[in-house]
Amino acid sequence: MIAARVGAPLGSKWSVGVYGDVGGIVAGCDLTWQLAPTVNYQINHKMSVGAGWRYFKVKYHNGDFLYNVHQSGPVIAFRTIL
Repeated sequence: MIAARVGAPLGSKWSVGVYGDVGGIVAGCDLTWQLAPTVNYQINHKMSVGAGWRYFKVKYHNGDFLYNVHQSGPVIAFRTIL
């Protein structure tokens, strides 16, 4: 699995971020990947909230069995540093 998260400040307490990963190519799964861009608000130095959209795809093939599914929808995130 390869994953990355990048973010960029928009000013004040706002920022944008994108999370994505791809994997499964070696472990018998033809492909899995997801992408989730968000807009985030920093509540304080330890907490932030975000809202965005997530797209997730799985394609698995084993003999005659094929599992090819994708899912897409809104995401709400709460992040904190413990």
